[in-house]
Amino acid sequence: MSTTLQTKKAGKIVSRNINFLRYDAETGCHAFVERMEHEGHNPLIACTTRTDAEQLDVYNAGNSNAKTPSFHAEHAGLAFDVCKNVKGHEYDDPAFFEAVGRIGKAMGFTWGGDWTSIIDKPHLQWDNHGQYTSAMIRTHNYPPPMPLFTGVIPPPENKPMPLLEKGSNGTDVVTLQNRLNYLGYPCGKPDGDFGPRTEWGVHAFQKAAKILVDGRVGPQTWGALDEAKPTGLLLEIKKIKRIEYVKGTEPVEKIDSAYNRIGCTIITNANFFGISSGNPTGYIMDEGAVASAWLLSKSGFEFRDKKTPVFTHWDNRTGADFLGGYPLLIKDGKVSIDTKEDAFSSNNPAYRRGRTAIGIKADGTFIIRAVSDADKNRLTIPELAECMLAIGCVNAVNLDGGGSTSWIAPDNKYITSRALDGFLAVWR
Repeated sequence: MSTTLQTKKAGKIVSRNINFLRYDAETGCHAFVERMEHEGHNPLIACTTRTDAEQLDVYNAGNSNAKTPSFHAEHAGLAFDVCKNVKGHEYDDPAFFEAVGRIGKAMGFTWGGDWTSIIDKPHLQWDNHGQYTSAMIRTHNYPPPMPLFTGVIPPPENKPMPLLEKGSNGTDVVTLQNRLNYLGYPCGKPDGDFGPRTEWGVHAFQKAAKILVDGRVGPQTWGALDEAKPTGLLLEIKKIKRIEYVKGTEPVEKIDSAYNRIGCTIITNANFFGISSGNPTGYIMDEGAVASAWLLSKSGFEFRDKKTPVFTHWDNRTGADFLGGYPLLIKDGKVSIDTKEDAFSSNNPAYRRGRTAIGIKADGTFIIRAVSDADKNRLTIPELAECMLAIGCVNAVNLDGGGSTSWIAPDNKYITSRALDGFLAVWR
């Protein structure tokens, strides 16, 4: 089935190629098409980018208020139009465009069907939920990257979500798996196959939600999934007043003592340390000096000006505070675990432990994710990576875990008996 229609002008393919969209809008467009097809619709991407001349034609035909491209502009690539892929009936099916609006808006797009001046039901655009205007786009003031969608698509009115159980497959299973991973009930890579690991995640979630534990996902479980909050600690921090690696007192220090001493808003355990010596064993730059340089992985985060977390490599550091992680979890939007040691690379339940990880989204949102060693839903390293990916991280690293995992944050704390060498401190 073709989901793109290409036309040629002056030897150049223009306007209807999904690949012309900005990378995040392109990813969202592909996911939108997939979800439309899963509901039984036959979508055709009829327009992506436009030249000034093409936009003027649309304006003169009375189908737009803009004489020059904005979200459709070649330099923006933030909008696309969709129609039904049935010749002669491209725009006359209300159910089709109800799905366009419902699915598109659930994923974060703005839908032209909600406009009042010129209703444009085929149109979807990423404008950061209405915060960016056409005038801003024309001056090359673009919205931040569109987050990866991990939620649940609402069904059509009066149509329930499908019943899923072991053996089910398809896009709805992917939606379920993403949601379970996001919440901290690991089911591995979202592959659309409702197998044993997905069933385990459903069972664990149902037990925690105190609903019928049958491993099937019906109306009650869908509703509970939609309302549930992640296990352990999940912080998505957009505004940071200060962030840095802070060394504990000699030789080691409990996290609650460090929290009171430092006076920060949020504190977690930092990188690996030697239990016998209490010394850090990862890559750490503290106050302009190398505090440690030992572990195999050199990936981590610099805290430039002690305000901006930047994912980078130890060899590319600029001299700011640097907190290394081991192993690397996600790089450039893909799971990328840089170790083959069994305790880190295996999905064997025996390697499920408490975990602490930090990551960053495409729009710069800093992520702190932790699951305590006392949690029933402890994670393997591959499961932690999939959970960070489901949150929307494009880069992420694992910090220390097991008995070292600990945190204090507003209205959420988990303190272990273990004393630590150093901490990640955040002021908001």
